[in-house]
Amino acid sequence: MANDSPSRILAYNVRLWRRMLDFTQEDLGDLMAEFEWTRQTVTEIERLKRRVYVDELVGLTIALETSIDALLTPALTLEVARTLNPEAPETVDETSGAG
Repeated sequence: MANDSPSRILAYNVRLWRRMLDFTQEDLGDLMAEFEWTRQTVTEIERLKRRVYVDELVGLTIALETSIDALLTPALTLEVARTLNPEAPETVDETSGAG
């Protein structure tokens, strides 16, 4: 992921952190309701169909209990994430809608 754009890295890491916390896309949408997010918004972000505004990025750090650095770090792999949360999923399914 080192050569990926910041948007792609963010989309991957949002999905990774969301799944580590065992949140559905609907759960994250509800937590981000202040920004008028829904499950569909989360889907669009994870699929690179929508960009994230700076205020929303700060909201994501609160909702996902992480930092901006963690959400924008390309080297964050599932193995590294598992050290932060041993119950992280085995994979981050790129095709999963609500998973």
